[in-house]
Amino acid sequence: RLICKSGEILNKRYRVLNEVGDGGFSDVYLAVDLETNKNVIIKSYRKLETFREAAIREIKIMQILNKLDKER
Repeated sequence: RLICKSGEILNKRYRVLNEVGDGGFSDVYLAVDLETNKNVIIKSYRKLETFREAAIREIKIMQILNKLDKER
């Protein structure tokens, strides 16, 4: 899994601000999108097949929610 540190730049676009939580299959970080200057959440999933399947389901749900988000 990806472990991030405050101030780290990911993919030349996201600056990690801090870790906001962790769960059974992922770690969650608050970051700022350097292109839009908006705060975003980055999730780092653990690398096990059962976690992979759960991550794929969660990604699909988040894509639906993003499409429905009127403030986006």
